[in-house]
Amino acid sequence: MVIEVDRKQVAEEVREESVATVSGLPLVGKTTLLREVKGDKELVELPREFSSVEEIRKVREEVAQRRKRGKVVVEGRSYIIALLLGKAKLGEPSLDNLLYGNMLTNYSWDAMKIEGMESLNEESLLKVIEYSYLSTRRHGTFIPPLVKEGISLLKEGKLDEILPAVQRLKQLYANPPRAKGEAGVTEIVGSVFSPGEMRWVWDRLSDNWKELIYYLLDAYLGLLPGRAREIVKEYINAEPRRPSLNLLDLNFPSSLLDKVERNATQLIYGDLVIHGMPGVGKTEFAGHVARYLTTRESSFVLTGPERVEEVRAQGKIPLILVDYHDTSFHSLRELWDRAQLNARKIYVLTHELTRVMQRVMGDGVTYFNYDLLITPERLNNVLKYDWSGLLFNVVFRGDENLARKYQPLVAMAGKYGGPLPPRFAEMVLKVNGVENQDREVVQYFTSARILPTSEGSVKYRDPFDDYLKEFVDKVRREGLARQFMTAYALFSLRGLEEFRGLLRYVDFPSELADYLGSPSRLPRVSGLLLSRAIPQLVDLYPENCELIPDLFEWKDDEDVKELEKIVEDPVGTLEALVGTLVHSTQLPCLRKAFEYATFLVFRGAKGIFNPLKDIMFRRIMETRDDYLVLLYSYMSMIKDSVDHLDELAQISPRARSYTLLADLGKDDKSPLGILMGCLGMAFGLEKFAVGVLKDFSYAKDFMDAVNEFQRRVNLLKSSIKRVDRESLNMISRVFSLHPDSVVQEMELVLDDLKYVMAFILFRDSYGRDLRDTLRDILNLSSGFCNHVFRNRKDAESHKLLGCYQFKLARALLMGNKYEYRNVVEDILEISNRDDEILGTAGYIASLALGKPARKGKVTILRNSILMDVAEALAGNAEKLEEIRETVKLMGEDALLHDPIMSEVVISVRMMNGEDPTPVARKADENVGIFASRVIHQNLNDRTRYLASLILLVH
Repeated sequence: MVIEVDRKQVAEEVREESVATVSGLPLVGKTTLLREVKGDKELVELPREFSSVEEIRKVREEVAQRRKRGKVVVEGRSYIIALLLGKAKLGEPSLDNLLYGNMLTNYSWDAMKIEGMESLNEESLLKVIEYSYLSTRRHGTFIPPLVKEGISLLKEGKLDEILPAVQRLKQLYANPPRAKGEAGVTEIVGSVFSPGEMRWVWDRLSDNWKELIYYLLDAYLGLLPGRAREIVKEYINAEPRRPSLNLLDLNFPSSLLDKVERNATQLIYGDLVIHGMPGVGKTEFAGHVARYLTTRESSFVLTGPERVEEVRAQGKIPLILVDYHDTSFHSLRELWDRAQLNARKIYVLTHELTRVMQRVMGDGVTYFNYDLLITPERLNNVLKYDWSGLLFNVVFRGDENLARKYQPLVAMAGKYGGPLPPRFAEMVLKVNGVENQDREVVQYFTSARILPTSEGSVKYRDPFDDYLKEFVDKVRREGLARQFMTAYALFSLRGLEEFRGLLRYVDFPSELADYLGSPSRLPRVSGLLLSRAIPQLVDLYPENCELIPDLFEWKDDEDVKELEKIVEDPVGTLEALVGTLVHSTQLPCLRKAFEYATFLVFRGAKGIFNPLKDIMFRRIMETRDDYLVLLYSYMSMIKDSVDHLDELAQISPRARSYTLLADLGKDDKSPLGILMGCLGMAFGLEKFAVGVLKDFSYAKDFMDAVNEFQRRVNLLKSSIKRVDRESLNMISRVFSLHPDSVVQEMELVLDDLKYVMAFILFRDSYGRDLRDTLRDILNLSSGFCNHVFRNRKDAESHKLLGCYQFKLARALLMGNKYEYRNVVEDILEISNRDDEILGTAGYIASLALGKPARKGKVTILRNSILMDVAEALAGNAEKLEEIRETVKLMGEDALLHDPIMSEVVISVRMMNGEDPTPVARKADENVGIFASRVIHQNLNDRTRYLASLILLVH
């Protein structure tokens, strides 16, 4: 087992696990890293060499004893760990011996922050990367000491002499010749250098590279660790003779060289698929990989499909490209034909075509997602890409008649999305009279998610009802009740965090695959099929009340692992839920089933409430139980459904009040009705708040609704004591509230909603008086922000910063000359580089206070721009020149329609010694949000202006 882990993942494992084991190739930095992150754990550093088998046994026993005591981190080379665990055996050669366990991996040289690397030109950088990157089967990593060595050798003018020899030695890691036993050492070394040549190389090779070669030989041949060192010394006991060496082709972009090398190494052992979005450079990358492999491995020859047998006859391995679009489009049929050839293949495909081609690729294929390398320029190609042209030419071979023939599938793709389950696609074609089907075209529709669609007026018959009937009949006839519920559980529960671990090892029912499609992502029509089928199959499941877990009051902060102990069989509990809902005659069991269903719906389970609501309604009408009405109404509120509420409201006065949860159009002035109206409105407004923050055009409607909610909360204060205790206890259980704190909880929700109103004013308010707006912002947010300031550790980062932004706006607008600095100090105190919002604000705060500033990870463009502006204002000449170029390139007028870009223009004016007031006034006319207008009150003081930029962070 090989798992590549980076430095951050190693640190997390050491922190979270009582006993951790970290492996890797020599010199990757394991020991140094673990000494930094081990905390109070004992670090066990395994030996690198052994003098006897007995020594291995003693170390194995000692490590086992230390692991039993816990709080230990074991560090060692992969081969050593594999030997101690019995995963590798002395005397048994295997390339797999090199790799085992959680292997520390240095994915990129820039992540290692090695001094001197950033100053290298492209040619020098390529040579250092080639010197320091190592790839073998299933693994590739930079070796940090080799990066430093490469830079030193480069400066001394010695790298060009040794690099060709290193290239030849690296081939041993990628593809060592077959050998065994101690004699294998000289066979392997002799395959690249004679004894005299090896002596010449060894005299110039660094100790680090020698150590890597010794490790390779020991591990690959299954020798006692350390034995290869002695044998190599004997081999090179010869007169030095300079070998004939030439530097192999390095005509690759430095940013791609390590990826090219790793993929070329994988290609030695099996076909390679380079997949990604169209138009991003996959074909060019495939060419790099092919050239790298054929330059270094003389047994491979890049050729065309027509010369495959000729190359094979020469004793070589033909390498062909299977590319959907090189100089022109190639159809699926052509791609399928090429996939059958007896050659090593580099496939160049979109993600969709990869799914289609997987069935004809065979085993042992390596996949490389090229999207990871996309540049912004290439991304523009994707946005402009003509998908319809790709689909027409590749799927339909550019044939209008073929495209017309498959219009029924196109129509169903437009209706249901893709992929289409195989049996459904077959029925679509059959009922619409399509005969002589093209296998590869149908395969595309049943594998790909992006399908051709049509908005034409031609109507084709949809066989869904027949499809559903056939599916239900199959489940009943073949006794597939368990398999059906397994698929239903995967569809309903897989997206829930609490159930992900439980469902990871649940096998997708192969008996239903033709009807349901891909297990990794069920097609939309399959979800509809499952939802429509379950009401027709519920009688297959017996009552099993005891198996239903009591999870209704499960909290977000409770350990998911504890839940996994309670729900050992998620499929069985779902069967028990359905069976109990249908068959149980015991009210406690029905209540338990309704509670579990409510838990699942609240957590976001798909296909639970809507397919089963008619059954639930029937059971409520039979029992006429108020608590079941309450749970049903709560689920209805979550799913925005009003079905059956009118009938349920007739059961009792209490039931009528409960249904107000999901039917807020009705007004019930009874104490219970007021409470239910508040709870339902709180839930709806919290969802509304998320939407209004994305689209301020609904701000007035939102504010009107919040005012109505405030009115209801005020009514609740005076009426809560008249709600009967039984109802209050039941409601508290459903909403996880304390019966005596319902009003306080509603007031907290109201404060949260008022904060959202304040934030809208802060980010909008075009043309309103600044001081009047500030007063409204502070009044609206006071309750929420006072609570946040008292509980800073528990607050959401964007709301915590929002409260400080309101405070900073007040200090800048109404405070004395230096009051704002106290607020900026507070913002610096709460900053966190691991949180982008707080990190950005803290970075700007540091610059404004003249303190050392360190950037965290930034992924949001607006925050990156704000930091650039702040750096320029703080005196960074390089950043100032960059934003000057931006203004020059795009023009001031174009930038003054955006709050962030307006500050780019204003800061450039300010740093140029020009008056920024005219452009600030123009920006206020164009945009005019409150935060920007406060910023523009501080243009006469550069430090205050810099600090005020924090108001735009979000």
